[in-house]
Amino acid sequence: MKIPFKKFILFFSALFMGLVYSLWACGPSLYLDEDRFALFRSTIDGQSGLEPFYYSERFLNSNIPDPDNLDYKRNCEEWRIFTNNEAIEKDIYEIQYQTTPNDFEYAYNTGNWKEFSGNTFIKWLTKKQNKKALDYMMLSKQSEFTQFGNMDPWNDSNNVYDNTLKYVAVEASRQMRSTSSSFLRERYAFQAEKAFYYLTKDEALKGTDSVAMLYQKYLCKSNSVILGWSQLYYAMILDSTQRTTYLLKTFDNSEEKKLFCYHQISATDLDTLEQRTSDKHLLALIYTMRVINDPGRDLNAIQKVYSLEPESKYLPFLISREINKLENWLWSPEMLHFNAKADNDYYGQHYPYQKPYSYFAEKNLVKDKAYLKTFCSFLEQMNSNKVGKNYLNIALAHLYNMSENYSLALQKINQIKNIRDTLYATQKLIEYTIALSNIYDIRKDSIKNILYKNIQSLIAINPVFVNEKYDDYESGNFAYDDDNPEAERNDDLSELLLLLSRQYQNKSDIVTAGLLYNKAGVITNANDGSGNWNYYYDENNPDTSNDNYTSIAYFDRTANPATIDSLLSLKHKKNKSNFEKYITTQNWASDDFYKDLKGTILLRQQKFAEALKVFKEMNANFWEKTYAYKDFLPKTSVTNLASLTPWIKDYQPDYPLVSKRYITQDIVNLLEQIKNEKDNEKKSQLYCLLGNAEYNMSYIGFHWMMTSYGWSSGISLKPDWFNNGFCSKNEDYMKNYYGCAQAISQYKNALALTKKPEQKASILLMLSLCDKAMQKYNDVKYDIDHDYNYKYISPYLLILKKQYGNTETYKLALTDCPDIKGSLKNK
Repeated sequence: MKIPFKKFILFFSALFMGLVYSLWACGPSLYLDEDRFALFRSTIDGQSGLEPFYYSERFLNSNIPDPDNLDYKRNCEEWRIFTNNEAIEKDIYEIQYQTTPNDFEYAYNTGNWKEFSGNTFIKWLTKKQNKKALDYMMLSKQSEFTQFGNMDPWNDSNNVYDNTLKYVAVEASRQMRSTSSSFLRERYAFQAEKAFYYLTKDEALKGTDSVAMLYQKYLCKSNSVILGWSQLYYAMILDSTQRTTYLLKTFDNSEEKKLFCYHQISATDLDTLEQRTSDKHLLALIYTMRVINDPGRDLNAIQKVYSLEPESKYLPFLISREINKLENWLWSPEMLHFNAKADNDYYGQHYPYQKPYSYFAEKNLVKDKAYLKTFCSFLEQMNSNKVGKNYLNIALAHLYNMSENYSLALQKINQIKNIRDTLYATQKLIEYTIALSNIYDIRKDSIKNILYKNIQSLIAINPVFVNEKYDDYESGNFAYDDDNPEAERNDDLSELLLLLSRQYQNKSDIVTAGLLYNKAGVITNANDGSGNWNYYYDENNPDTSNDNYTSIAYFDRTANPATIDSLLSLKHKKNKSNFEKYITTQNWASDDFYKDLKGTILLRQQKFAEALKVFKEMNANFWEKTYAYKDFLPKTSVTNLASLTPWIKDYQPDYPLVSKRYITQDIVNLLEQIKNEKDNEKKSQLYCLLGNAEYNMSYIGFHWMMTSYGWSSGISLKPDWFNNGFCSKNEDYMKNYYGCAQAISQYKNALALTKKPEQKASILLMLSLCDKAMQKYNDVKYDIDHDYNYKYISPYLLILKKQYGNTETYKLALTDCPDIKGSLKNK
């Protein structure tokens, strides 16, 4: 979502021989399952009632019992058959689950059914011969009122509740015995059972029907949806293993009650029942429940379910859940660069403390890949007649794609036949695209055309990939619907685009990789401008609204100058292929913003003349009106260090505009002067100015935005999401930016050429600053953790005190820079 106003950046200043920026920064927020990569659709097993138990970092997914209302729909289907097809399911659902008890009771008592005109179920119920069915529906609405109805605030609501519940219990029992319809008898028995369950402590009802009698006599042999519902109330009056047994049966027979049963059964309950039963179906349910509770490897439990009950309806669900785990363990780190959880072997064995996370991650990766291979072998051995041939083939195709056995994946894909289900069709296209893109050269136009066709086919089958996922399809801006439990599974196209982006990057096609990455819009563990620097632009200049860091973030991390040329060439290409049209359909930044990136990359490479040539191609006012330059790129000369060097009184004049062009021109001029200067003292002065410029363009300098698009509160050598780090793959640049390497080099050149004590003192002071920055850089790079009281004292300061302690520069530094005085105390 574009924010149509200028973001204000919260920053604090601190003194270290002058002003040093300290900017608050943190990464974006993650929602739902944005830190896991999942391309195997959990819903492919066709059991959406199990949605609350899909493998997910989002606790129990939607936490909605029976999110697709399968039990309700089954009940409506049973009523449709009972009406001899005179009522349609939609109308039955409206009356059963969308009509309030008050509205139904009013129509029932007055005989005024005008509000329901056109409803086929009401039409059937109000026929004279169906009066008993209408009476039952009225009683069921009264029962519903005791649980969900709005009580009259002027009456004693407890008495109203109790009296209504007692009436339902007694009347349902009476009608249960008198009706000749087995269909209505079961439903009356269930209403009675439910009412008596809530009235178990009512002394007036003692000696009447009980929950146990009603279930055992009227309900236990039902083939209706009522069976699962009635088993729950029966289970709740039992103790110990009998209670666990019937909770498992309820879980098995009812979609709506699954979540409740899950919360009622403990691990101890399952262990106890396992020891006391030999019923294979119950044992299979026990192992199924254990898998639901476990985020780890569960092949052993799945094998146990298969051996006990080869046709278990839960096997596809359990297999899908395991595949999603493998995706998270293997693909999430690779595709999203978020770390999967490592084993805690660290705590079980006495490894040295310096073992990095990477050690454990690599160890885990080896184990996960071995587990993937074992899991594939198990699926290959399963009887496809028991589990389903198409399901096994699609599952194996995905697993073989994950294990990089793409030829085998393609074989399995080709064995999937007669697909009409959109879930299978979608998954088949995903698997085919992955296999194809790895078997063939994706840089070829013919393969790109196939990829385009596959993407369009996916969109045609799943319009939700576009309509729900994107606020703006052209921009590719991601937006989850928090209220939709399927939201994570509706981002499959985006994740597929990200996977293709990674493959193009591996082929060194950075332009295609970057455009696919931006098109995907998936949050990864990289700084894509989702923090303080996201969409930073001037509200008074709407034409620059796309000139934000998000537009260039991927290329900032990966591109070289030639990449930017190719990117702009594709942007303006007239006769694009379908694939090129697809990946270039997004919100582009202005040409000048990409040219600014090209010039910035050249600055990082110390190619100042080439950078200047690029900047001269751009609009002179670009930096005045675009992004955050006006706020963070000073007009003061890049050679001026202001309060950092109070001993220097002569400063260069300010620039007329905020402009990288003027600054780069100054540096190019300096380099030319150094090249031509013959006098050592003058050359030393020029090297000092060049050192100042390099210092100012570093992380701790005033002109840091010359080479970086943002400033984080700490040194970040990885483009990580958490710290909003602005990081480049150019290690030399990182050393220059964070460690002042180039500034050190230029100051050393200056030091070697001068013989003046004041000049040497000034240079040594700047070298001490740069040396301290280099120390911090090395500490981060090599993960060196110093003692809490450790304070680094640059050797340049010791040389300064020893050899140039009598200079005016040194004395002024002690006066104006208390940290210098503190560092040299007692030295």
